[in-house]
Amino acid sequence: MQQRHCVKSLVLSLVVAAGLVFATGVLAQMGQPEPQQPPGPQMEPGAPMQPQIGALEMEYLELQERVLQVQNQAFEEEPALQEEAEALESMIIGRMEEAGYDPQDIMETLLAAQAMLQDPATTDAERQAIMQSVEVQEAQQQLQQAQQMVAQDPEITEAQETFEDNVMTAMREVDPDIDEVLERLEALQFQMQQGRR
Repeated sequence: MQQRHCVKSLVLSLVVAAGLVFATGVLAQMGQPEPQQPPGPQMEPGAPMQPQIGALEMEYLELQERVLQVQNQAFEEEPALQEEAEALESMIIGRMEEAGYDPQDIMETLLAAQAMLQDPATTDAERQAIMQSVEVQEAQQQLQQAQQMVAQDPEITEAQETFEDNVMTAMREVDPDIDEVLERLEALQFQMQQGRR
């Protein structure tokens, strides 16, 4: 279901500490470097596609900020959601550790890499080196394996779906248009991915 997928990638960023959902975004960012994009202004006359891509990304960021604000307000108004998030987080971390993974180490590696990738001072060559480093590659592989394992755990899947539904219910109370916003975000993400191919 597209709506549920969008909720997982955007709303469930609050389960960052679990090392799964947020790191998926990290992986997606790492997998979509833009080394061919010039560092100068995007509104160059000789590059007609750049203003369009820039406009899409700007709209995406604005809508994403709106979603995060609504999410934060929903959690402030529904304290039980935080307890539910922490319970889900503990369940996921426990399953990962039982399977021999170190979620803390995985997250530290990926978050450190993400910080360097987002640093404007990092060169394209350095970004390539970061993404191709053995440490980051291993962390990505371990995360993907852990995600597959967790996705097959019926107890976690049920808890996650219940949590998503509860979060969305609370967010709709804050912003009745949030479903349309999430659908637009997903459409923008698809368009930007197509534009990079």
